[in-house]
Amino acid sequence: MTDEREGKLSASSANIVYHCPGAPALWKTLNHTEPESEIAAAGTRMHEAMETGSTDVLEDHNEERVVETMAALEKESADKWLGSLGSVAKLPPSFREFRLWIVNRKTQERLVSAKLDVHWVAIEQKAALALDYKSGFLDVTEAERNVQTRIQALTLWHEYPFLERIRVGIVQGRTHKLDEADYDRDTLEMAEKELLWHLWRSDQKDAPRIPGKHCRY
Repeated sequence: MTDEREGKLSASSANIVYHCPGAPALWKTLNHTEPESEIAAAGTRMHEAMETGSTDVLEDHNEERVVETMAALEKESADKWLGSLGSVAKLPPSFREFRLWIVNRKTQERLVSAKLDVHWVAIEQKAALALDYKSGFLDVTEAERNVQTRIQALTLWHEYPFLERIRVGIVQGRTHKLDEADYDRDTLEMAEKELLWHLWRSDQKDAPRIPGKHCRY
């Protein structure tokens, strides 16, 4: 089976590396794959329903309610973003389940990727919105401090270098929460420097393994 991540770090696991730089070296020594839990399988089904617009894949009414909530929060976020653009009359086309990359700006080597659940790009306004669906039971780190959405913003900037404003949002279907954060050129540059430093640190032979809550997933 082809690894669409190409063996590189992905946004979904970057939080671990930010807190435990020795994690990538440890992963390379492991030859074990955890079986998918039922909660994870349900999350996969709900993501598929959001991608396709069909609820046929869902197994019960609880999953249907979560998907309905995520769809409503998605619309709320998209409408609010559209209003912030001013001169745009309608929402641009959406892109769903696209994997984007952050590359070394000198060598163009692929460094880190993120698979965006959904994103929109307003070309004339040089702005973008990306949303990440969360269907689990626990609250996640808010968007302003969330490493995964921060990297998602960076992948958008690398894919669309003309962007000057990027909004990222977390849609939590079970807890009915929508949380957003905005990035401009200055904050994107700072986020990129932060990422590159963490990649460098994790590549050192003596990169430490630091246990904590980040190990949970």
